[in-house]
Amino acid sequence: NNDRFHFVKDQQPIVPLQVIPNEIDCDEIIRKELNTHLDESKNLIRAVMLEGKDQHKLIFTIHHAIIDGLSAVQLTQYLLETCSDIQHFGFPKE
Repeated sequence: NNDRFHFVKDQQPIVPLQVIPNEIDCDEIIRKELNTHLDESKNLIRAVMLEGKDQHKLIFTIHHAIIDGLSAVQLTQYLLETCSDIQHFGFPKE
């Protein structure tokens, strides 16, 4: 019955990622990201990577409809573990 609510998966989800070189003022980018509205009609998540000389910073903006506090902690833990694994063992082979 096509009248019932259902999910349709037609492709892999895409997280928009903006990469910003290290010459840019990081504090200004962070302020801008904090004050930029998340357009729910396009994406419920976006990311900005600030490339630094010795380290990078990754900023996620995620709509509250798809993540709660505990999930945010778990996502952060997973990302940190994955980065650590890549640093120690390299990228996984496909």
